[in-house]
Amino acid sequence: MPDLYFYSDHRLEALDHLPFSVIATSDTLNVRQMVNTARPLNSAIEIVVRTHNEAEAKLLESENVGAILLGEQELAQAMTRHVLERSTAGSAHL
Repeated sequence: MPDLYFYSDHRLEALDHLPFSVIATSDTLNVRQMVNTARPLNSAIEIVVRTHNEAEAKLLESENVGAILLGEQELAQAMTRHVLERSTAGSAHL
């Protein structure tokens, strides 16, 4: 498994050798600051951002920040997958 760097609202560590930066914060401005800090240190770093609303997601996508995941949408998809997997597994036992 590759090294992962999880950036919280208050902590920044050396990013120069890591393949990923995972950003989960509610502050869009903070996301831009994190990206602007990470990219000069490591131009190959893959940035993954969790965001809270569609407007913010579209803005970050238009700025080519990295992979943008809309929190509520991802949660809804995960819940749907879980229910479908469970119902398929349950119907096999009928």
